[in-house]
Amino acid sequence: MLSPQQFARECDLSYGQVLQMCKEDELDVLKTEGGHFKIPEKELDRFRNRDYITKEEYLRVVRENEKLKTIITQMKNYISSFNVE
Repeated sequence: MLSPQQFARECDLSYGQVLQMCKEDELDVLKTEGGHFKIPEKELDRFRNRDYITKEEYLRVVRENEKLKTIITQMKNYISSFNVE
């Protein structure tokens, strides 16, 4: 079992990021009686194998897709303005 600090070091993340992931159930964690998080080794393997995507990465991709959608719509409108009969 890893502490959030150990997990953060292993994955090159900040302690705050890992703690947030624990609180938001983005990682499969165990909570001790004292309220501390313990992260199973399998979560480290899952994270390293990229079966996991962070909320920040997901939101970045969504924003990028929305920008692309806007650009495509603008290009369609621009091209259709030349098709005057």
